[in-house]
Amino acid sequence: MSNVKLARISSLDEDHKVIYGNYLVIYDNASKITDILFKANWIDKVMLPSHGDLTDDNDRDFYLWRKSITVTINSIIANVSNIFNEEGLLVPPDYNELDYIKLWEPKILAYNEYYQNNMNDNFSKCETRINDFYKILEDAKLITK
Repeated sequence: MSNVKLARISSLDEDHKVIYGNYLVIYDNASKITDILFKANWIDKVMLPSHGDLTDDNDRDFYLWRKSITVTINSIIANVSNIFNEEGLLVPPDYNELDYIKLWEPKILAYNEYYQNNMNDNFSKCETRINDFYKILEDAKLITK
């Protein structure tokens, strides 16, 4: 298993592309992870929340889309974290439960450094959590490196 690496936003021009691309990576990995647990008979089949791509260029619609996709990403990460905790799949080497992470939700229409830093922090949290999921699966011998 290789480490999952999410992109970071460095300009307004790439904001939409990075957010949606990272959502797809998060969704794909969460689906793979829950499928591994399902195939190993640890859990029942899980339906993860999904989100569509932006279809309008309107600034207000883009703001609402950014906000709602962040909520969806947070829900995916929380759902999978809860599954791991409920099944007693803990993070090595200390074998602690996965903490609840709360992603920052955009509450501003404008793009600025504050927004960019918070969104990139969200991606960092998600990247770490997904990689923790894989570490746990390796430790439980459900996947190999």
